[in-house]
Amino acid sequence: MKTHKHTLTQSEKIIFICFSFCLLLFLIFLVYYHITDMSFYNTNGSCGMKYLFHLYCPGCGGTRAIDMLLHGRILKSLMYHPIIVYLALFFLSYYIPTFLQFVGLYKRKINYMTYIYILIGMLIVIVVHFIVRNVLLTCFGIDYIGECISYWS
Repeated sequence: MKTHKHTLTQSEKIIFICFSFCLLLFLIFLVYYHITDMSFYNTNGSCGMKYLFHLYCPGCGGTRAIDMLLHGRILKSLMYHPIIVYLALFFLSYYIPTFLQFVGLYKRKINYMTYIYILIGMLIVIVVHFIVRNVLLTCFGIDYIGECISYWS
């Protein structure tokens, strides 16, 4: 049986190197983040949708979710915004096979069309989270973030 060896094209190699550089910068930031124990989200309610309509926008909680994920609190990160953990898993599912292919340990062709479906899934996660969070808030008075409940109770 003849096996097909797929190597990365020149453009795929350039993209991978740029991606790896960004990963390195992120890891440096992560080390700094943990050394200084910094936190980079604000609680002043600066979101326009929250200010005008007393509802959470589709992105509300994203920064807090990143903060929780970087501190290793995965469940809390999922509560604030599940897309952040989804993105981390997407990143790993893309980066690991591409890295292995780059160093020559992975020989099969990577089906990049799969990633289109993953991106569509991301959009679905964002929309469903937006709807569920605001229905819980407006209809049932459940606000697990706690920033809009005073208006709806």
